[in-house]
Amino acid sequence: MKLYQRNQVVKSGSSKSQDQSSNKGREIHAAHVVRLGEINHEMVKQSEQLYNELVNFLGHTQNVPKYANEWHGIGGDIGGDIDKFQSRNLKELGKINFRESLTAEDASIIKSVKEDFIAVLDNRINGGKLSDRKKLELINVKTALTNITIESVFEKGKKGYSGEGMNAYR
Repeated sequence: MKLYQRNQVVKSGSSKSQDQSSNKGREIHAAHVVRLGEINHEMVKQSEQLYNELVNFLGHTQNVPKYANEWHGIGGDIGGDIDKFQSRNLKELGKINFRESLTAEDASIIKSVKEDFIAVLDNRINGGKLSDRKKLELINVKTALTNITIESVFEKGKKGYSGEGMNAYR
């Protein structure tokens, strides 16, 4: 069985799978949780189960307010803030070894990504284009993100890497 580097498994880009409706009206969107596009199709030859899990994981959506997903909302505007954030950090996150303990380099990467995301939120919060309600929602997200520790982010990544919690995508 050929082993692939993480950057050979998926490519950044818009999701190519499972676009769907929230079925909750026009103001609620079914937004992809991660912005990863193509899966290396050679993966299916290696493990059909793993390939199917990746398809389901990358296609996973959650219901969010329309402004958080549409191109001209927090999910978009000025070129797609959240989408671009995910794409530009994919390579850096791929450097983290979730099989081992948290290293200083891993912590630095997580800290940098966290600060980058907070900056994305700050740009929207301070941009003056959001209603007070939407601004408050983003402030709450920023507060939660600010309070999360590097160690807990790493532990969540470690659990994801080990496959813990993947039953929902099988």
